Amino acid sequence: MTNVVRFPPLPPPPVPPARPIDPRQQTYYCVAANLLTQLCRPDQTDHTATASGFPASAVDLGLLQDLLEDAIKLFDMHEVTERWEQDLGAWFRTTVVAWVQRCKYVSFGLKEHGVHIAMQTQDDCGYYEYEFDVFPGRKR
Repeated sequence: MTNVVRFPPLPPPPVPPARPIDPRQQTYYCVAANLLTQLCRPDQTDHTATASGFPASAVDLGLLQDLLEDAIKLFDMHEVTERWEQDLGAWFRTTVVAWVQRCKYVSFGLKEHGVHIAMQTQDDCGYYEYEFDVFPGRKR
């Protein structure tokens, strides 16, 4: 099997910025640490990253929209639809989950002129619902 490079190519998923520990997630840290200590050997531990990206209660939708739109600035909606199942949908999911802490769910809807994104996050103080749209071909 050969690797076909699709055009326009997608950039590598952007790396989210490191952030200070969010004190609103204290219960999560305590529970996760206790579970890992009791159930796993030190070399087996793996956990959800909560020190990078946006805190669950403070997602910067404008910046996230800019990151996603930058990846599809050379696309039109037909190309987005055509490539969604091939590589673009996975790229969007990977990026959103990396950039948003404690994401409980995220859904993507392909619409006539863009991609509608809805997500729910959670921290110790509650649940947060976010929705926004991303449009191909928008150059800044």
